[in-house]
Amino acid sequence: MRARCAFALLYLSVALSARAQDGGAAGAFVRLSWGARALALGDALVAVPWGVVSGVHNPALLPSSPGQIAGAFAALLPLDRQLMGVFFQAPLRPSAGMMASLVQAGVEGIDGRDGSGYHTEWLGVREQRLYFGFGYRAGPRAAFGVGFSFSRNQLHASIPAPSTLGVDAGLLLEAAPNWYLGVSVADLLARYSWDTANLYGSEGNTLTDRFPLRLRLGSAWRPGGNWMIATALEARLYRAQRQWVEFVVQEGTPVLISRQQGEWVRTLRWSGGIEYTWPEGLIARAGLQAEPGGWRPAAGFGLHRSLGALWIETAYAAGWDVPIGLLSHRIEVAVRF
Repeated sequence: MRARCAFALLYLSVALSARAQDGGAAGAFVRLSWGARALALGDALVAVPWGVVSGVHNPALLPSSPGQIAGAFAALLPLDRQLMGVFFQAPLRPSAGMMASLVQAGVEGIDGRDGSGYHTEWLGVREQRLYFGFGYRAGPRAAFGVGFSFSRNQLHASIPAPSTLGVDAGLLLEAAPNWYLGVSVADLLARYSWDTANLYGSEGNTLTDRFPLRLRLGSAWRPGGNWMIATALEARLYRAQRQWVEFVVQEGTPVLISRQQGEWVRTLRWSGGIEYTWPEGLIARAGLQAEPGGWRPAAGFGLHRSLGALWIETAYAAGWDVPIGLLSHRIEVAVRF
């Protein structure tokens, strides 16, 4: 039954995949894999309650945290992009859990030039997100959670940095022993409001840029003590501006006119991952994500060791960056105390 459900989820998601891209939508960095385990398993963590749980994928996982854990990750991305973060999670006995994280992304060393092509200044783009999540176990087989995020974007010195509050919510159900189902929604209410009047004067305007609303459905299964299999389906909905130019004839003269129209865009993607843990503490991971633009395979490994009262896990993963066509890397360290 569990295997049939997993294959049905795979078939449904691939069959419905839409050919569209949302990389240019607001908050693109929050939709990247935020750690080595997440990248290696294709971000299929919405229903995984074992190990270092991911509250950003589903805050309902937080009561399953195995202890007080502090960690950090860093990414090596193509095109000189930067991504790094720190997090802390802990169970709140007897039936709750919490998580806090801070992530920063950006690009430095952008060569600014004037209309004549001469260098003017070096530019940089930076974006941060502060996240806090809380989960509560409502019974022996169910948990729910909520998360709150504060995001800020520093695009240009002459443009006031917009900020926004987002809301996440999630649910986790134990359908059978060692088989979990999860659902979560992310970035409710999140949007940036841009004001370019300081940069362009009278030609400036204000623009509201909404974050894509993300709905995740997932399943996780441990068929044995060492194996873990996870799948997830994610739908994203956001409003985009479609722009085009056309020639019109006005009083006998052809004129080029720019037009734009707002439209709702929906994308679907499936992800799946498998994890095997040896008794010696070595972990092997592999995952695949079917997303608009192509397939993204990924793989990685981890190693956990006890050092006195501390439990330490280090992890590495590499994944194919779609649609750039280059590898991206993650390194992660977590300490339980």
